[in-house]
Amino acid sequence: MIRRRIETVATSNADDAAFRALADVAEITKRIGDVRIIGGHMASLLLTALIRSSSKLASC
Repeated sequence: MIRRRIETVATSNADDAAFRALADVAEITKRIGDVRIIGGHMASLLLTALIRSSSKLASC
């Protein structure tokens, strides 16, 4: 499992609810070895996490 901590902004109540739901699912499934979460918000989080980690590596 890859662990990253990022901060993002919910631009609507629906976004906020979706991010909270992702956090709930992550907490519930953290002891399961093979979990995949698929969807728009997850894709957005992955993109944000990977871009930020790459930019930190590139600036070293």
